[in-house]
Amino acid sequence: MKDDHGQGFVIDRLTVDFTPSRLLDQLKRLRNKDHGVVRALHELCLAIAPGKAVGLLGESGCGKSTLARQIMGLLKERDPESRITFEGQDLDKVLDTDEQAFRNSVQMIFQHPDTFLNPKLMARDMVMEAFHIRGESKADIQAGRFHEELGKALDVLGLTWEDLEKTSDQLSGGEKKRMSILRVILAKPRYIIADEPFSGLDVSYRNRILKQFEILKEAGVGFLLISHDFHVTKKFCDEICVMYKGRIVHRYENPESGVPEVQHPYTQVLIVSNDYLARCHEALPEIMGKFKPEMGEKDWRTAGCPFEDRCFYSDNTELKDACRTKTPPEQRVMGSHVLRCHLFEAKEQQP
Repeated sequence: MKDDHGQGFVIDRLTVDFTPSRLLDQLKRLRNKDHGVVRALHELCLAIAPGKAVGLLGESGCGKSTLARQIMGLLKERDPESRITFEGQDLDKVLDTDEQAFRNSVQMIFQHPDTFLNPKLMARDMVMEAFHIRGESKADIQAGRFHEELGKALDVLGLTWEDLEKTSDQLSGGEKKRMSILRVILAKPRYIIADEPFSGLDVSYRNRILKQFEILKEAGVGFLLISHDFHVTKKFCDEICVMYKGRIVHRYENPESGVPEVQHPYTQVLIVSNDYLARCHEALPEIMGKFKPEMGEKDWRTAGCPFEDRCFYSDNTELKDACRTKTPPEQRVMGSHVLRCHLFEAKEQQP
C-alpha cells in the first residue's frame, strides 16, 4: 500500500506493541517467557477515503480501539517501519504543524461517551462547541443563528432542549452516547472515526443515526466504523475488514448484498453470532458448535495462523501442518476478497 492518493488516511504496515504497566502482569508474562510485550496491531494496512465508509469488525481486544487512537493521534507509539499519512502527509508532521486544524477535520465518536463529556459542563456548552469547531463566529452562535439546525438534530437523535441543560451525571448512558454523536454531526468534520457508536442504543435510534451517517457520507465525509455487529456494518460500509488479534484476516468490498460468497473461518463466526443473519441462514449456526473456545492467549511470535488454535478447519490433516507452522499470506480470492487463510489457494479460487 504505497500510493497515498493525496487524500484520506493511509495506514501502512502499522505495528503497535504494548508493555503491561502493572507489576503482576509483567511478572506473569515474564514467567511465560513473553518478556512483557503484547502486540496490539500487526502490520495492519488500511485506507479511509473521502465519501467512503470502511467497517472494522472483530471481538473485544482484537485491536480496533488501538487503531482508532493511532489514527486520531491519541496514541503515537508505533514500530519505526509503520506509516500513517493524512491527505498525503505524515500524520505526526500534520499534528506538529497544526493539530487543531486536524482535530477540527477529524472527529471521533468514542465507545464510552464519558471519555468525551466534561462532568463540570452543561451538555449545551459541549454541543455548542461544535459550531466553534466548524468555524462559525461567536456572534452568530450567541444570536441563535443555528437554533433551527440544532433543533432538527436534537429531534433526529431523540434528545430535547431540556437535555441540553443537564450535566453528564444527569444524563442516562444512551443520552450520553447520543449527545456525543450530536456534537460530532454538528461539527461537520471531513472524517469520522466511530468506535462502537451504536452500542447501548435502541434499534430505532440506531436507524436514525445510520440515516444521518448516510447523508454525511454522500456529502463526502469519510468513515471508519468500528463494530462487532456484522448486520449494521454491511448495511452502511463500502468495504469490510475483519480483524483478529491485531491482523486483518479478511477484507472485501460491496458488503450490502448480504453474506459474502467467500468467508474466512473467523468471518463465519461473526456472521452466525448475529441473530438476524442466523435466522436467515439456518445452516450457518452449526459452525458455532465447532468453534473452539480460546484456551489462553497465543503468543504473537508463534509461527502459524493466529486463529489456528480456535479454527474448526485446522484439524484437517491436509491443513494441519501449514496452519500450525506457516503464517498465511494475503491472497485475493474471487476478485473482491483478500484473505489470510490456508483454506484458500489463490490459483485454485480464481475464476
